[in-house]
Amino acid sequence: QVLMRKGVPSDVKLWKLLLIAIFTGFAGGHHYYVGRYKMGAFYSVFFAIGLTYAIVTNVIKNIKITFAFELFYILVLVWGVVIFMWIIDIAKICLNKYKIPVSRD
Repeated sequence: QVLMRKGVPSDVKLWKLLLIAIFTGFAGGHHYYVGRYKMGAFYSVFFAIGLTYAIVTNVIKNIKITFAFELFYILVLVWGVVIFMWIIDIAKICLNKYKIPVSRD
């Protein structure tokens, strides 16, 4: 069984967690570091969607907006939410309020 604990356990270095969150947090790096793989995958998927959107819009600027592009715009809004969550995670780490899974043992 796994519990969520506020604060940093002894096997996780706070300075390393903060650096990972700052430089790779937008893609979920800090979640992977502490073992929160589902949340890390969530960040990674929507980061990839946002990156693909940026590439597509810069390469193909004069295409009519179709249903597929409208769906893409909706997904990019979720990417904005992930970026907001990333900033909140950095603040939680700085304030030592970030929840990390630990085992009951």
